[in-house]
Amino acid sequence: MHKDDFKIFFAQENQIEQSSPMLFTSAVSPVYNNNPNFRLMFLNDETQTIADYRQWYLDLAIADEYMATHWLNEYTFSQSFPSPLGQLINSQRIFDLGNQILSKTDDSTWHNYVWHRQAEYLPDTITFSRFRLYCVIQNWNATSLDACRKAHPFIPG
Repeated sequence: MHKDDFKIFFAQENQIEQSSPMLFTSAVSPVYNNNPNFRLMFLNDETQTIADYRQWYLDLAIADEYMATHWLNEYTFSQSFPSPLGQLINSQRIFDLGNQILSKTDDSTWHNYVWHRQAEYLPDTITFSRFRLYCVIQNWNATSLDACRKAHPFIPG
């Protein structure tokens, strides 16, 4: 994986009530075309669930140029991906976020998602298909993933 991403693991297909969100962070090593990064997670004390997180990254190009390291606050999940459902990061929120990537009226979720996938490291050689990434977020098993990919052929952007 080695990318900042999220997915839903469905116990039964498309049963959001019986699912778990999965949060992935980019690799610490830059060999996967990303800047090194880490997350600071915030838990809700009452529910013991993830309330939010803040992600930090090291811009390797700047560190090389100035021969110094300085970790930067890349983003806070709740600010980059606001939700009317509240601040908890749960399956419903990740499901809704996956759908917002395909929004016809607002590209902000898509742009935030792609920019953060590699900790602000986007070489010109990388092309993303929002439909393919949507399929990966929303479909865990191979059958539903293949069906989604057939329904949404590769379209860059």
